[in-house]
Amino acid sequence: MTTEAHRAREGVNGWWAVDALAPGVWRIAEPGHVASFLVEGDRRAALIDTGMGIHPIRPVVSSLTDRPVVVVNTHHHFDHVGGNAEFDEIVIHAAGADRLAAGASLDLVPRYLPYAEAAAAAFTAYEAADRTWFHQLTDDRRVRPLPPGLAASWNIRPTRATGTVVDGDEIDLGGRALRVIEGPGHSSDGIVLELAGERILFGGDTVNTGPTYACTPDSDVAVLAGSLERLASMADRFDLVACCHWLVTVVGPEMLRSQAKGIRDVAEGRADLTPAVDCLGVAVREARFDGYSVLVPA
Repeated sequence: MTTEAHRAREGVNGWWAVDALAPGVWRIAEPGHVASFLVEGDRRAALIDTGMGIHPIRPVVSSLTDRPVVVVNTHHHFDHVGGNAEFDEIVIHAAGADRLAAGASLDLVPRYLPYAEAAAAAFTAYEAADRTWFHQLTDDRRVRPLPPGLAASWNIRPTRATGTVVDGDEIDLGGRALRVIEGPGHSSDGIVLELAGERILFGGDTVNTGPTYACTPDSDVAVLAGSLERLASMADRFDLVACCHWLVTVVGPEMLRSQAKGIRDVAEGRADLTPAVDCLGVAVREARFDGYSVLVPA
């Protein structure tokens, strides 16, 4: 790797954690915040989400592939589209195009900062315990603290989709393709992406470890349960499920089955709910399961 490529992958103050999940498939993580994924074909590459927009993602992508890049947003939420403006070609589900163009609410940044700062501070004790006793943390699980002065400089620019997709569409990359599977519930425009024939599923925010958000204004926990049940019925097609949030962003297909049951239990009132607060400071209720939880409105 050249010095320039190494610097691009590390970013400012080691912001990025980059690793290969399969030949021509990379995880580009902002650990503790969000993960994006790059899939390279013979003709072009797909960047699945563009992260927080805190540091430029384009140099990282350019260090990994020289192919033309199409951005595929799994949904319109701010933490998945922060680097969109660095790219010319952007596709999103048809239900999300107008919301993408409208841009993120200006109050999201000041609402997210206290959560992220508290999480990074709490992580120091977790990391110290691991360093002394367990030695389990890898770079992709080391929470990145936010850079100083971010409140004044963080600006997620609105972007317009150059194309839209719906269920069953395929995004041809040359020699491999991403198949679109609608996965609403976390958001009305949510999609997941199957790397066709290669046993990899990119879950967007439909499938996550840690807290699964069914508590936002465009969430619907019953719809999310249906999306997970559909994915669970396909679980035998996958060996690897790539998730976008928290400290564990690669899991096996058993998570699809577990979440299908757990989220259905939440939707139908069979799960215990306790008071909690989401990453934007909103009071919610939380159902806790093994390896994940589900947040619903208070």
